[in-house]
Amino acid sequence: MAQKFITRSMVKQLRRDCEEALQAVAERHGLQLRQRKSVTFAPDKCPVPLEFVVVHTTEEGDEITPEARTFQQRAMVYGLEPDWLHQSFDLNGTRVKITGLNTRARKYPVQVRAEDGKRYKVPANTVKACMAIEIMKREGSL
Repeated sequence: MAQKFITRSMVKQLRRDCEEALQAVAERHGLQLRQRKSVTFAPDKCPVPLEFVVVHTTEEGDEITPEARTFQQRAMVYGLEPDWLHQSFDLNGTRVKITGLNTRARKYPVQVRAEDGKRYKVPANTVKACMAIEIMKREGSL
């Protein structure tokens, strides 16, 4: 039976189906499939924003994303150290790892990922303070 209009639940199912179908294509070509978090749709059409990306990793297995490269290049502008990329610190009782920098985000430019996989955006000053504490812990000053 043909649908008369596109609903939110249909969009969710379409996105899952498209991702499943294209995942094999991505793997065959050694690429990663990424999907935007949200999508704007109309009752008569729905874009499915998927992209194929080349994934580079460090020797430790950390992913080098465009945001990670930006962190390495622009961290000092925010008062951060480029070598803090992929280092961990405690943020409000949660252990997080620095994964990148979004220069277009004024308030929360630093991207971090918790051990459970959740991603957060954090102010640069917060990261600077937390990393200072982390460094003091490592040196035994705390």
